Amino acid sequence: MKTRVSLRFKYGLFVFLAVGLLVAASVNSQVGREQSPIDIDSEAVVPAVLPELNFMYSTRVSLTVENEGPGEEFGTVKAFVPDGAATLKVGAEAFELDQFHWHIPSEHHLDGKELPMEMHLVHERFDATGDKKLLVVGVWIVAGKKPHRELDKIFSALPALKGEEKEVERFNLTKLLPDELESFRYDGSLTTPEFGEGVQWIVLKEPIKMSVKQIKAFKALFPLSNDRDVQDINGRIVKTEMEDQDMDDEEEPDDEDDIEDDEDDD
Repeated sequence: MKTRVSLRFKYGLFVFLAVGLLVAASVNSQVGREQSPIDIDSEAVVPAVLPELNFMYSTRVSLTVENEGPGEEFGTVKAFVPDGAATLKVGAEAFELDQFHWHIPSEHHLDGKELPMEMHLVHERFDATGDKKLLVVGVWIVAGKKPHRELDKIFSALPALKGEEKEVERFNLTKLLPDELESFRYDGSLTTPEFGEGVQWIVLKEPIKMSVKQIKAFKALFPLSNDRDVQDINGRIVKTEMEDQDMDDEEEPDDEDDIEDDEDDD
C-alpha cells in the first residue's frame, strides 16, 4: 500500500512539473511573428529617413515607484509618471510617458551580446477611434565608475516587497536619456504577458551608465533575472537614422563582466 501511494505521488509530481515546464515554455514563446525583444544585428540594419525624436520631458516631477514582484520572472520595479509630465513626439505623432521600468540583464541584445541592464520608457497615445497605441524606448545601461545621480533617488532605496511603493520628488526625467539619440527602430511586442504585438520599439544606441552598486541593488531583487528571451526576428527590418552604421568607430557598451571589473571603483 505504501509503495502504491509512493508511486502515485511520484507520478503526480512528475506530471505537475512537466505541465509547469510546458506552460512556462509556451508563455515565453508566445504565438506571434513580431515578438520582442530581439538581437539587433548592426550589420543588417537599414538606414532610412525616419521621423525626428523630440523628447519633451519635465525636469521636476513626482514619481510613484512600485515593486511589482521581486524575484518573479516578469516582475520589475516601475516608476509611474504624472499625466502630462512627459511627451515624446515622433514626427507629428505625440506619445505620453506613462511609466518606466528595468530589466536585468538587458532584453535587447546587440550583435549577440547582452548588456548589464535595460530601461524601458513606456509611452502611449490614443488614435481617433480610441484605440491605444504603444511606443517603448529602450535604453541600455552599462556599468560606470560613478552612480547615476538622478536614478539614485530611486535606487538608493528600492522598494523591496511586492506592492510596496515609495514617492520620489523633484525627479528630472531628461536625465533618463543619453546625450545622443541615434536609434534602432522596429515593430514588436510587449516583453511581458500577454506579449501583445503592435508596439513601436525605439532602442537608443548610446547607453547610460549606472554604478556597480546601483546595478547590484536591482540584481538583489531579481537574482534569477527578469528578462525575456530574445525572439526570432522573422524577416522584420530594423531601421536606423544613422548615416554610418560602422559600430567599430563608436565606444562599445561594456558587457556584464565589466560589473565585476569596476567593483573596486565604487
